Amino acid sequence: MRNENGFVAHHPSLVLGIRTYKTLEENMPVKNLICASLFLLFVTCGLPILAQTTSVTYQGRLTDAGNPANGQYDFVFRLFDSSGTQIGGDLEKGDVQVTGGVFTVSLNFGVSLFSAGAADSLEIGVRPGTSTGLYTTLTPRQPLASSPYSLRSINTFTADSLSPACALCVTDGHIQSIGGGKVTGTVANATSAAIAGNVSGVVGISNGGTGSSTKNFVDLSTNQTIVGNKNFVQTTMLNGANITTLTSTASATFNGSVAFNNANPVTVSGVLDVSGAVSAEQFLGSGEGLTNVPGNSLDDGSVTRPKLAYGATSKHDPQLVATLRWDLVVQKTFTLAPAIFRAAFDGTHIWVIDGNGSNVTKLRASDGLNVGTFPVGSGPFHHIAFDGANIWVSNRGSNNVTKLRANDGANLGTFSVGTSPLGIAFDGTNIWVANSGSNNISKLRASDGANLGTFAVTNPRGVAFDGTDIWVASTSGQVRRVRITDGAIVDTYNIVNVGEIVSDGINMWVNRSDGNVAKFKTTDGSILGTFPIGGFADGLGFDGTHIWVASNSGFVRKLRASDGGDLGSFPVASPGTGVTGGVLFDGAHIWVVLSNGIAGGALARIPAN
Repeated sequence: MRNENGFVAHHPSLVLGIRTYKTLEENMPVKNLICASLFLLFVTCGLPILAQTTSVTYQGRLTDAGNPANGQYDFVFRLFDSSGTQIGGDLEKGDVQVTGGVFTVSLNFGVSLFSAGAADSLEIGVRPGTSTGLYTTLTPRQPLASSPYSLRSINTFTADSLSPACALCVTDGHIQSIGGGKVTGTVANATSAAIAGNVSGVVGISNGGTGSSTKNFVDLSTNQTIVGNKNFVQTTMLNGANITTLTSTASATFNGSVAFNNANPVTVSGVLDVSGAVSAEQFLGSGEGLTNVPGNSLDDGSVTRPKLAYGATSKHDPQLVATLRWDLVVQKTFTLAPAIFRAAFDGTHIWVIDGNGSNVTKLRASDGLNVGTFPVGSGPFHHIAFDGANIWVSNRGSNNVTKLRANDGANLGTFSVGTSPLGIAFDGTNIWVANSGSNNISKLRASDGANLGTFAVTNPRGVAFDGTDIWVASTSGQVRRVRITDGAIVDTYNIVNVGEIVSDGINMWVNRSDGNVAKFKTTDGSILGTFPIGGFADGLGFDGTHIWVASNSGFVRKLRASDGGDLGSFPVASPGTGVTGGVLFDGAHIWVVLSNGIAGGALARIPAN
């Protein structure tokens, strides 16, 4: 496009020319247009005056290949300040009729963008009306100037303060509220005062007073409604046969003992928080938060099995025991190669990587039958993932990943990534790989292995997907949230040296080098708890309710995901032999990878319940 300064810009389907139209209402800067509108109102003051609006009229001339344009065109208008930064949003005008090269539009940027000269210039973009593509921007931008009358309007902000000439010009009708600290002397009537520090007379309870001229506490001898949080710091006695209901719109907190001395039941319709003793013959309700409740107070069948501590009843499923399915009840161990480290579940089979043999082994989860062994890249010492149809293996020694078809183990390709790949995860569309040697992560399209980008992350190791973002655990002590659309690091949280990371659907869990696992919120990275494992924590797994942590002390520990409650440790190897591999859940059992001292390497399978 061309303006009168000779600028030429090309639209993919159209070459246009535009020049400013030198009449009062044509291609005039916006501030001049405002002034022009005021001038027209002045010279036609004999006519009825309409309400003033923030819209202005902009008229210009558009040429197509040197000829006046005809037809419909789309325009976009933008305001910029003196630094060249756009202020406000785009103002689009679609399908504007241009006849003989002349077009007219009404622009409404509001008032605030013109306050104190904020808007400095106007930029225009245009495209054919039938197009939905990009606008072609015309340069240079149109500078905005002021007319004499608009200069006066800029200074009207001084009317916000009172003139010294104002004497008795402010009446009661002008005053909405006034700070109490600004009032001195005696106040005869303050029926709507929010805070009154020095008031004579009786202030009603409904207005924040005591309702009494002689008492410095609330007089409750008559019916009263008290709302909000009330703290009672001494022993509280509620005496009377007619006390039947405590209705709380907020919460009632008693930092002392509470006794209800009446024959009728008392109903609390809110939260009752008592830091001391509560004296009552019977409690009714959900019982949330109660401790030391006598067993004979519980209704039969009201406590379900998952709510019982492990070992409170038989640790085996009674139905499986009754049907003699000991093959599904007791722990089993399946011998494999000596250098196995991680495993994955594809819905039917367990896939285990062998770092020394550079292959993966496929076991049938129902009985541990070895279905086959399939070659991959060099040194697959660490991680493996399932994308719903294929198995992906990170090959640390050959700096690539291998894709195997899950149903038959066919090799579907080997794809280069960064140096020393470790963690690997699937986000529903793409595969993410942590490259520990090159300090970055790779994003591969799962359908064909195409590399969609490499993104810098320091010392990456574990990778997990929480349903929205990718999380990367670094051995340098950080956990980073990565946006899956563009690989941008959204948040970084310092946790202490971490390796593996797993999501429980709400929060994230990481193992730490100090023998603990940490649970933290995905929203702000705040630590919700740190739980000791009793050894070096390695593999992490989630069964839908519990977090399972493998330790080098020869056992796997079960934690309740909701609060980190320790539900027990289960031996899977002799102490000191090492549990160095992963933990996974197949829907019924927990599988733990055993290595370092286990003859031949092994997988331990234990019931999840």
